[in-house]
Amino acid sequence: MLTPTDLQNSIQALCEWSRKRTRAIPGRRSWSSGSEPSIRAELGHSECRVRLLVEKTGPSSVIQSEVELAELLGPEVCAQPALTRRVESRGTLATYLPYIHHSESPLALVWAAELLADKVWSRPSPRPAHKDWVSEFQARFRMDVPDDVARQPHCLIHGDPTLANIRVQQDRTILLIDPKPIGRGIPGMVDVDRGKMLQSLMGWESALCSSGPLFHQQWPFWDLDEAALRRTVFWCMVHYLRIAQRERDTPLGIWARETAIALEEYSA
Repeated sequence: MLTPTDLQNSIQALCEWSRKRTRAIPGRRSWSSGSEPSIRAELGHSECRVRLLVEKTGPSSVIQSEVELAELLGPEVCAQPALTRRVESRGTLATYLPYIHHSESPLALVWAAELLADKVWSRPSPRPAHKDWVSEFQARFRMDVPDDVARQPHCLIHGDPTLANIRVQQDRTILLIDPKPIGRGIPGMVDVDRGKMLQSLMGWESALCSSGPLFHQQWPFWDLDEAALRRTVFWCMVHYLRIAQRERDTPLGIWARETAIALEEYSA
């Protein structure tokens, strides 16, 4: 039987094992932090400010729901996007970010967890909790939901607070981008967001890109008890199963599936 400390240490060791395995994935992109040190926040006497643009295109209904979720999270938590273009069933959102300087802080995940705990997770879910999410989950992933996971309260969440969606501003405050609405068997629960953070610690950004800041990220879960940590691992496993379903038999999909299998031992 693992003690809570042993469990923390075991999961951190698993993160290190998973991150090292990402180096063998072919075709990874170069990491871009979203800022260039040569860009100045203010130019000349006009005080023109450089802002970064994040653009995303997808089905109009999905794009609109992401815009609405960002508005609900509020500008203190999430950069506010706008639906800039709609062509038939496709839509495009654009998010303008303030000038960002310290975008690769090793405390990014720690600060994001603190921000979400303070401003988001204490708020009610925008959708009423419904019992159908469990059956939707079982149909999608062909596995049962542990009792401890199923009975957790529902709340407002970001849905995708991975390292790639966390921006540390010049004053070292956190701003999140690209929120993901709940649905298709994924409920609004704190542990779903925490599982996304653990997804980054397991090496997600490194699996996509050839280099990045995640190897230097500090552990954000020291205050979790054993049950909460196992629920976090459970949702991280689910997030990797989603990646494996999407990527199938590509090197990225195989890595995600093997990572999910390794996480199962420590999940709720």
